Amino acid sequence: MALKGINARLFIGTTTGGTFTAVAELRDASISIDGQNIDVSFFGTSAWTTRIQSRKDANLSATGYLVPGDTNGQNAVLNALLNDTELWAQYLWDGTNGMKVQVRPGTFGSSADVDSIVGVSFTLESTGPVTLVP
Repeated sequence: MALKGINARLFIGTTTGGTFTAVAELRDASISIDGQNIDVSFFGTSAWTTRIQSRKDANLSATGYLVPGDTNGQNAVLNALLNDTELWAQYLWDGTNGMKVQVRPGTFGSSADVDSIVGVSFTLESTGPVTLVP
């Protein structure tokens, strides 16, 4: 069964078991998990490449509308970037189920033009393993 994107949420917290707050007015959020595959092929084996997986990495990105009063959401991300501190992120694709990971903000930006609303965008980079929620 397909899930409605409107139910997705990105939550930010300062500890793994603490309070998580939804980031305000996001329109787009995504998570990507990558595994570093290493070629371990050697002479005299199959004609096919043999690989093992080494380190993994996860990256989240989000865009939406800038909300200066979003203290525990957008501002928490910006403050963590400025102060070089870690956060916890929960990306929940249906508002309840999804993934949780410790992160460090990688980027934070804002943009505007005369014919639109002031936007916000940011990226979060994993500093630990991804776990499933709930």
